[in-house]
Amino acid sequence: MVTATRDARERGAAGEGGVNSKPRHLRLLVVDDHPAVQLGLLRLLDDQPDFEVVAVSETAESAIGLAEHWQVDVAVVDFHLGGRNGLWVSRKLKRSARPPRVVIFSAYANDHLAASCVVAGADALLNKGKPWLGALRGDPLRRTGQAPALKSAPTHGRHAAATAERG
Repeated sequence: MVTATRDARERGAAGEGGVNSKPRHLRLLVVDDHPAVQLGLLRLLDDQPDFEVVAVSETAESAIGLAEHWQVDVAVVDFHLGGRNGLWVSRKLKRSARPPRVVIFSAYANDHLAASCVVAGADALLNKGKPWLGALRGDPLRRTGQAPALKSAPTHGRHAAATAERG
């Protein structure tokens, strides 16, 4: 199932969202094949005033078209998707005309996956098992979406996943 969020649909129907209508939001795409995880993530992201979830996808393939259509700034992508995985999505998105930042979201975040994320061009790896969004009020996503340069930073242990950091 592929959907645009209710707010995005309502803004489009009302003709809102012009250049000067409100402060800039990070436009997010959420890619996860588990409905409960999607719902939980959407609720957490909706609480952030500078995040705008513009589209949601359950598959890797549809995520590519949605990212291009909605011109997202950040794609939050589950690592384990039915069929192709989040690293495939990252590689495809990074080759697009307007590549978004890519955050791989996984319950299996470890040093090996962090290295694989770097190779696939992902900008960050977030562990689903950590209270990163609620406790930090979305700071890891915010930094990833707004940072002008990428730099390695530790996410677990001694090793690093690619993450954005202001220069």
